[in-house]
Amino acid sequence: MYQPLKNLPTADLNGNGHFDSGEPGYGGGEPGVNTTDLILDGYDGKGLLYDPELLCDVTEQCDIHVTGALNSEVFGSAVYTDLETGEEVVDPATNKPMKAVRIGLYPTMIQASSVTLLVKILGFIPSETPTETQFMRMRYHCVPWPEDADNYCGKQNPDGSYVYDEIERQGLIPGWIVQTGNGPEFRANVDLYLDAPYMHIVAGGSHNQHSYPITMKLSGPVTFLPDGRMVINQVNANMIPVNVVLSVLLSSPEIYLKIPVGGVKLQYLGEPIKQ
Repeated sequence: MYQPLKNLPTADLNGNGHFDSGEPGYGGGEPGVNTTDLILDGYDGKGLLYDPELLCDVTEQCDIHVTGALNSEVFGSAVYTDLETGEEVVDPATNKPMKAVRIGLYPTMIQASSVTLLVKILGFIPSETPTETQFMRMRYHCVPWPEDADNYCGKQNPDGSYVYDEIERQGLIPGWIVQTGNGPEFRANVDLYLDAPYMHIVAGGSHNQHSYPITMKLSGPVTFLPDGRMVINQVNANMIPVNVVLSVLLSSPEIYLKIPVGGVKLQYLGEPIKQ
């Protein structure tokens, strides 16, 4: 069953890729859904840039706010396989293979808001570098070419069976709705490319934030509204490093950013499915 999933921005309300004056921000100081916490984790001390920091008048300007829809397929009940190992999971209560609802996510593009880095050139000349609007492109689980790629969709085992099953060979990102003691939970490991195509580096320099690979290991509760709409909340279980490598003035300084565990807060809303 095809199920489109939508989100609504909670801070960047007009979805222009910036947190603007007049937008409501975080009520009570706690980040809302569809936000991502970004932390400066140091720099390598090389080159001519020193003392980097995230520049923001309010907390919301140092966080990333995401806007974008997801499209999914709900395939129904199947034997649950661990997202890390690919092995079947045994239900400890029955000692039989655990069942879960299998989901496939279509790779889409998600818009992310701008953040600004402040650095000191030669240690004393301040320079602001906004990333401008960024984009996160979800990556296909397997690829149709080249055939020697590690994740080639047609890759076969020695016995002739396919490494990727009929759902994975469509390129969909695998996910599961798993029943837990606290209710149903959605789980998915999502590989993405992070792009900052409009980021301008001082003195005509360049940067590595083009198709920068990151992985989000997401999980969170699934609830249903009275009209049958599915609400999925997710946070990341892994720390996500984002190392910004610059090429400027014959040097290549590196700035270390990271998204902490729990820093990604997503909420997606499905279409009504109640008859």
